[in-house]
Amino acid sequence: MTELISKPVVKLPRKRQTLLFADHEAFAANTDFLVSDKLYVDPLPPTVTAADVIDLLRSCDPIDADLSTGVIQFSSVEKADRAYTLFNGATIKDSNCHLQLRAHSSGTYGEPEVTSGILSIYNLPLNTNNHLLYDMFRPFGPMALCKIIMDQGQFKGTALVQYFRSADADAAGAEMASIS
Repeated sequence: MTELISKPVVKLPRKRQTLLFADHEAFAANTDFLVSDKLYVDPLPPTVTAADVIDLLRSCDPIDADLSTGVIQFSSVEKADRAYTLFNGATIKDSNCHLQLRAHSSGTYGEPEVTSGILSIYNLPLNTNNHLLYDMFRPFGPMALCKIIMDQGQFKGTALVQYFRSADADAAGAEMASIS
């Protein structure tokens, strides 16, 4: 019996006007990382502990989470970038609280704005998870969103990816389209 293996398909969004963003020199300079080795979090309910946050982010090697100052320290910029992309908005275990990560402390720089549409990815291998998806699409640039879609608790090969810069989304779409 021959097994048919399909290749990922990227559905590109319609072109839209590029948004401008203010006060973000790293983004404007086209650097590869929009975060440092620290991420910032808004105040969390007192029932959420630093251990809860570190447990949620453990796959990204957090070193420390000081919830009194709202600073989460990571082992590297790369790990902080991964956490920012994969865990922003994630639900903290045993709470109704969502983790809202920021690239900058309040009052320093504005958060980077997304200037691309969401890429819909189809026909991914069924063993794909958010970390593999991140590894597949991160080489094209910093991402705001990188999530596999679960349908009734099962992954059916569909995911969503959104880059901060539309040029990065275009590059990823072109590269993935040439593969399929």
